[in-house]
Formats: sequence, structure tokens, C-alpha cells
Amino acid sequence: IPCQLEGLLRRESGESLPCSVLDLSLGGVSLAATEELFEGESFVLSLPEHPELGELEVIMLRTQPFTGHFLGGAKFLEPSAEQQSCLADLVPRLASFSLAEEAGSDS
Repeated sequence: IPCQLEGLLRRESGESLPCSVLDLSLGGVSLAATEELFEGESFVLSLPEHPELGELEVIMLRTQPFTGHFLGGAKFLEPSAEQQSCLADLVPRLASFSLAEEAGSDS
């Protein structure tokens, strides 16, 4: 589901990188960061606007430089049952919000 959420990626080294979440699904996330992301790299992702998700472990499946940023597609690694339930609740809410925004922009 397309979205605009602020996120924070934490590398295994402990370094934190701000990111923008561009798309969220039950299985993963697309995001943009100002620092280079590498395929196969693991991160812990947190979404401050949705603390109920806790920290989600992700692995980068694809990365691509794009106009001074780096785009990445990541898969969630073994989210807990509680995190899966939170995602199952959040994704449809984001879809409803996205559809409402599109309807508003048509007028």
C-alpha cells in the first residue's frame, strides 16, 4: 500500500538511518534513505508513528540509487504474531487513507 511514513533503520553496527517508508505490505516495505543501502543487509526498522509495531527485522532484497537517495525493497524477517496482527490492522487503514486522499484530489 503506498504511504508516507517516517521510519528509522538501525544497522547491525548500531548506526541509525532515518528513512521514508513509501510502501508497506504484510510481507515487507519499500523505502528511501539518504545513505547507501546494500542488498542482503539486515536492519531493524521502527516506525515512530506506529509504536505498536515495535521493531521489525528486515533484509534488503533490492536497492537502487535515485536522485541523491537510495531506494530499497525489504522483506520482514519472522515478525512476531503480535507484529503480524498489527500489520494486518495497519495496512487496510493505510489503504483506506490512500483511497480517501485520491478521491479528494479528483475534485
